[in-house]
Amino acid sequence: MPRPFTKAKGKYGFTLVELMIVVSIIGLMAGVLLFILKPEVFAGRTRDAHRVTAIKSIQTALSLYQADNRTYPTLVGGTTIGDPVPVDSSLLGGYGDAIPVDPKPATVADPSTNGCFYNGTIRYTSTGYYYVPQDSGGSYLLFTTLEDSAADQPCGTKVVGPYCYCTHQ
Repeated sequence: MPRPFTKAKGKYGFTLVELMIVVSIIGLMAGVLLFILKPEVFAGRTRDAHRVTAIKSIQTALSLYQADNRTYPTLVGGTTIGDPVPVDSSLLGGYGDAIPVDPKPATVADPSTNGCFYNGTIRYTSTGYYYVPQDSGGSYLLFTTLEDSAADQPCGTKVVGPYCYCTHQ
């Protein structure tokens, strides 16, 4: 009777571990090759991921502000409710760790058709973080312009457009 886990005489082949190592090496080489061929695409997606993370960080700071003040910030830098304003220290007022800085200030691929459209008229085509107070401080819109349209996310009909990421409360 043959013993388990031993090779029979005359039978050759690869073990599962050997096959897994070869497949992982091929996958790693393919990933490096894609990065070498299109570095700007991968770098842009990485910066967009940073922007989305920054938006979530700003949302956390706004939630802390709302928990203490029972409202979201309404008048920021002399603007009124419904006007988009850049996110800065006057908005967050000490809430949150630090004001997020855009990883690479840039404009979108075609500013005439891409970017964040606010109420269908105002277009934001450069990257940065924008806050729009709504409903007398009861809610807000928060948006940024992306470099790649793969991660765009509209806020209903208020903030839309390719290369635009929006969230709201």
